[in-house]
Amino acid sequence: MYKIYGLTDIGNVRTLNEDGFVINDVLIDEGDYFTDEDANFLTVVCDGMGGESSGEVASFLTLKAFATTENIQSKEDIKHLIEQTIQEDILRHIEKNPQTKGMGTTIAGVLCREHKITIFHVGDSRVYRFRDDFIRQMTKDHSLVQTLYDSGQISFEEKRTHPDRNILLRSLGQKNVKVEFLELPSLTEVGDVYLLCTDGLTEYVSEDELERFLRESKPVDQLAQELVQLAIDRGGADNITVILIKREE
Repeated sequence: MYKIYGLTDIGNVRTLNEDGFVINDVLIDEGDYFTDEDANFLTVVCDGMGGESSGEVASFLTLKAFATTENIQSKEDIKHLIEQTIQEDILRHIEKNPQTKGMGTTIAGVLCREHKITIFHVGDSRVYRFRDDFIRQMTKDHSLVQTLYDSGQISFEEKRTHPDRNILLRSLGQKNVKVEFLELPSLTEVGDVYLLCTDGLTEYVSEDELERFLRESKPVDQLAQELVQLAIDRGGADNITVILIKREE
């Protein structure tokens, strides 16, 4: 059994929430949602950006496609949905509305089928796994600072404060974008926690702090609410979205 809780918050500064999430066929663009699932679920977070305040359009088109598409079972289903249907929808909207040129969205998702996990993402929204008291980032940001770090030009600590940390190298809405996948070879384990989030959380909460939070034996809804509140208390300059998934049996 999996406990799944999602929460999205506008934050302290923005007048519009360009984030959102999907849990199975439920789309949430403000507020929260909780569910129990057995061995099968789909979770997605998006963070829209750019183009005359149309980031919310790109994220909504993406989330709506996931919420309304039936029988998503595999990497191939996700790849086709994103690279064909969703990309076409976003690019068609930009073509019809030139003032929205530059709009796009990140995406990070976890598909679980019979306890087997497929992770997918574009941009800097992330998926973490917490297992045996340790956290691991399962996605690698498609960002300028990640490229600088990978090439040894900046340190891990500098990634979080670099002035260009918000520059993305890949997002939905760009032509010919490719989705990155990670299919985990083993099944989930009891006690596993998966965290999906937008950069509104990771801008303010470090990986070490995430790990400390997840070591606490609290319900997933309480943990997610406390994480979001911490980001808000530390500035909340961006929208903040979190999904927590815990396998309990």
